[in-house]
Amino acid sequence: MDDGRTTTSPGASEAETLRLLRGLAAQVRDSAAGYSKAQEETTDAALKAEFGHLIDEREDMAEALDECLVGLGATPGSTGTVLGAAHRLFLDLRRAVGRRDREAILREIVRGESVLEEAYDAAIRAGLPPEIHNTVRRQHRLARRSRDRFRAAIPDWPGPDGRPLLPLTLASAATAVRRHPTAAATAAAALAAGFAAALWLTRPPPRR
Repeated sequence: MDDGRTTTSPGASEAETLRLLRGLAAQVRDSAAGYSKAQEETTDAALKAEFGHLIDEREDMAEALDECLVGLGATPGSTGTVLGAAHRLFLDLRRAVGRRDREAILREIVRGESVLEEAYDAAIRAGLPPEIHNTVRRQHRLARRSRDRFRAAIPDWPGPDGRPLLPLTLASAATAVRRHPTAAATAAAALAAGFAAALWLTRPPPRR
């Protein structure tokens, strides 16, 4: 994962840079299309809003990658990938939406964001030109932030110590901070990141 200290190669060729940019743009468009389909099929207003935020974010990301391609004299694409893996990811998300299984939905979002993040990891390691590298690194952080935000809303998702990443209640969070003062900032960030999604995770689904 990119933590600001990722080891990069001496420098990608122009052909490799174009290949990586086109691949990222296609995956980002896949992501936007998948979330758009899921948004159409859910009856949960809060979840529609979450998907809407992700769609807008991905469209902005695709536009920025297209600008990088134009800057290199290339013509941007307009479609997603033809990768079976990407297609299956969003089929699984749509199935979870159809079942109205909030925890399954969160897990599929996390899985999709992790796949996207790995694609950005590979691009960062390739040694892109500085301005393009900065754009890709910013977008990598967005994907990682989304992954962490939804992962934090899954009550039993294990953290590095094997314990749940997000305390189930504010009281248990306060207890954890008292016992581990140095973890206060991390706990607060996790609560803030997951609170909105946790609300719709724990409330009963709307009646038909």
